[in-house]
Amino acid sequence: MVGKLVRAGGSVLAALTIVAGGAVVGMGTAGAQTGSADEVWRNLVSPCYDSDPFFPDQRPCYRNNFSDSGMLGNYKGAYFGAKTVDQGAHATFTAVVVAQEAAFQVAAPEVNVDVTSVTHRAPKGFEFVAVKVTGITPAPQPLGGQAVALDSTAVVDPVTGDVTVTAPAGGWALLPGRDGRQFAGGSVSLVFDYKAPDKDLGGDNGFTFTGTGVPASNGWVAQGNTRVVPVSGGIGSTGS
Repeated sequence: MVGKLVRAGGSVLAALTIVAGGAVVGMGTAGAQTGSADEVWRNLVSPCYDSDPFFPDQRPCYRNNFSDSGMLGNYKGAYFGAKTVDQGAHATFTAVVVAQEAAFQVAAPEVNVDVTSVTHRAPKGFEFVAVKVTGITPAPQPLGGQAVALDSTAVVDPVTGDVTVTAPAGGWALLPGRDGRQFAGGSVSLVFDYKAPDKDLGGDNGFTFTGTGVPASNGWVAQGNTRVVPVSGGIGSTGS
């Protein structure tokens, strides 16, 4: 469900599922830095097309995305986005929060394991369009965990441009589940849609989150870097 847009003080205060079978796909080390190797591949081959998260494109292709992850206490944050975006094109950035098994070793975990807000910093000059929030409780295959749309309110800070997405009272609950015979924590995924600027801006981006029992972060839990390029050298609208 697309979050509601809040306006305050006369300025717009605007707020993945990359999940299959309850398992977050694509977590790994950051690939946020761009360089000459990226330029060569970008100009020589077509973008990668993954028909399924478990079966990535095997052809020689340009993978126009980064991934990064980090921890806040017993919660893992995973982050995905585009390395390059055409001027004026739309791009998506995906933030996923997953509760680890240790997170449930608390009193009343059904109400004390949750995410209450997610804050995203977009690359410089990117205009916020919308956000979609979904939750998954892992379940055994073949059905796996089913994604459920979650209510949210989105607010854009008029000074920093950071987008904060807030859950309703009580937060987005992260429920325990199973992935085969293994424990798997519930997750909440946010897919942010932005419009790139019509000039060469872009830069660092990332996200952090809050929740009951989640320690305060000193910065971004996971980060990436996105460049804006002229359309003549681009590959069209891009995203995670």
